[in-house]
Amino acid sequence: MWLALVTNLNPDSHLLSDRLAELITEYRALDYSLLEAGKDRLLNRFPNDWAQIQACLPAPFSPAPAGP
Repeated sequence: MWLALVTNLNPDSHLLSDRLAELITEYRALDYSLLEAGKDRLLNRFPNDWAQIQACLPAPFSPAPAGP
């Protein structure tokens, strides 16, 4: 199982909520075998490591900076 982390979305856009089922159908039908040769690079994959995932998240999910 994979987790996709999508960042920098427009908070005012309703595209995903309005078209979610349509988008899922459209992207499930794609031929992802084209990615096999360079999947890690093309998808910018990184290990399933909570510290790395958390560092990509906005506050309040990201860790607070260390104090002096």
